[in-house]
Amino acid sequence: MVEMIGTVAVGGFLGAISRYWLMQYIKTKIKSAMPIATLVINLSGSFLLGLTAGFQVNETLHLLFAVGFLGAYTTFSTLAVEAAELWKGKIRRIFYWYLFCSFGGGLLFAWLGYMAANIG
Repeated sequence: MVEMIGTVAVGGFLGAISRYWLMQYIKTKIKSAMPIATLVINLSGSFLLGLTAGFQVNETLHLLFAVGFLGAYTTFSTLAVEAAELWKGKIRRIFYWYLFCSFGGGLLFAWLGYMAANIG
């Protein structure tokens, strides 16, 4: 059990650092009213989780990558707060577009990852 927790912790540490670095990088490159950095991170995380599920990795790799890394890399709570800020700021068109891209895109990217793992 301690080994499993350690595996998740290492993955989570790497995922959190990766998310922070990538968010900062994207924010310097793309200026938008829509939270593009969170969207890119969550969509890429959905694809990677779909890929992981499609490959049916062993338990250790699942704990390290799917639970630890991707659990810390992707962020539903940030999506929720950013969406609430768009709503509060009365930026309704971007609010709806952001939710559509996040949820619809998340499902699409997870499916694409799963299908990519099962090609051939």
